Amino acid sequence: MSNHVSALAHKLIKGLKFIAFDVIRRYHSIVPPFVECYAGGPRNIGPVFKKEAHLLYALGRLFMPNYIIEIGCGASTIAFAEAIRENGRGHVVTVDISESSIKLCTRRLKLHGLLPFVSFIKGSSNEQTIISQVADKLRSGGGRYLVH
Repeated sequence: MSNHVSALAHKLIKGLKFIAFDVIRRYHSIVPPFVECYAGGPRNIGPVFKKEAHLLYALGRLFMPNYIIEIGCGASTIAFAEAIRENGRGHVVTVDISESSIKLCTRRLKLHGLLPFVSFIKGSSNEQTIISQVADKLRSGGGRYLVH
């Protein structure tokens, strides 16, 4: 019996190592194109912590959610929208209280051709009406979602 358990444990560890290496391989194949595309020049996404933007993009690519719900729009919205475009499915729903932030983000999304992948909800993320709007989107979309 203990040999059987040991063999199962060995198979499980081997399987987890395979999954971990696959995730690392996929991360390294996904992040460089994002870095090349958005690392300055006319396509620059604005002031951002580049490593965090790369991570958010990679998460969007790896999890392939139907929806990404985001509180506050900005560079992370662009990273998520690019992941959604590359995935070929999904949508970003971002909640922001600032009209000027929404306008700036909208301009940047248009510049990169990413506006069709994003919906904005203007308001405070702790207002019940806003929470209901987000919940309705999740219910209608089904599947996986990522919250940032």
